[in-house]
Amino acid sequence: MASQTTTTTADGVVDAKDKSKSVGPRFGFLDKSSEAIESRATYFKMVGGVTVMLILILYSLFPIFWGGIWKTPVRNIHGWIVV
Repeated sequence: MASQTTTTTADGVVDAKDKSKSVGPRFGFLDKSSEAIESRATYFKMVGGVTVMLILILYSLFPIFWGGIWKTPVRNIHGWIVV
């Protein structure tokens, strides 16, 4: 069921538009159309790039973190920990 909107212009012309057709291009993720292939390539470039960046950040920061706490506690620290 598609919802329809009806608009009337100043000269009395009635224009009925189907909202489902005005949303934009509709195609599935695995479609073979050129628009779908281009959109899928853009999606994989963005998601893949972010994934690679996160992996590089994690593998570069975790050794620093674990290297800094490998020998804790060396001595008792007297004081309050405020969180």
